[in-house]
Amino acid sequence: MKQRIELIQGFEMPMLSSCIQMTRDGQYIFVT
Repeated sequence: MKQRIELIQGFEMPMLSSCIQMTRDGQYIFVT
């Protein structure tokens, strides 16, 4: 869980995202 929080904090998103999902292997995050 700590890794996920660090990754999300590193993103610059000018608009509010409604959905954040991580792939099963934990290597990628999808933000829509």
